[in-house]
Amino acid sequence: MVYEIVTSLYQGQTARVEGRSAEGTWWWILLPGLQAHCWVAGSTVQVSGDTAGVTIYEAPPTPVPACWAWNPQQQQNVCTSPCPPDAQPGGACSP
Repeated sequence: MVYEIVTSLYQGQTARVEGRSAEGTWWWILLPGLQAHCWVAGSTVQVSGDTAGVTIYEAPPTPVPACWAWNPQQQQNVCTSPCPPDAQPGGACSP
């Protein structure tokens, strides 16, 4: 499971870097015009300027995956998180 994609940037579009991951592989940016932040993979952007003093942030844990599992009391599949070990393979869901 990975993080939800919240937006995208166009080639040539700029955003202010306000932090980075400890490994330096992800940047914490301020989204232009939205006054919101998100992580962007360092491999997908070109950073300019001095980033030596950029704050190091710890990323939140990835969401716990959910799956459809049979609920005998309800006699139907229900979206459950985390997935129980006896869950049958199927599509992911959001509880």
